[in-house]
Amino acid sequence: MAVKKREFGYHNKDNGDEWWFYLCVDTVDTAKEPFIVIETEFRGKRNERRMTLRDYLASGERGRTKLIELMRSWVLDPEEST
Repeated sequence: MAVKKREFGYHNKDNGDEWWFYLCVDTVDTAKEPFIVIETEFRGKRNERRMTLRDYLASGERGRTKLIELMRSWVLDPEEST
């Protein structure tokens, strides 16, 4: 698996917890289906969760607006998608 990812969101809480949001594609997978990775760090312990793009957009998770803005920018400026 060779995953290419683009960060589209970051959130840092007052207590030090951090969240990162990535739009990803496995470049080895022939389907090249995009998916979302949400990385968190709580009290120094890092965790990663994967979701389908569809599930993420339907979930109400943080960062959906930023993801839509990122995808819109690729449509308006295709050079940004590389």
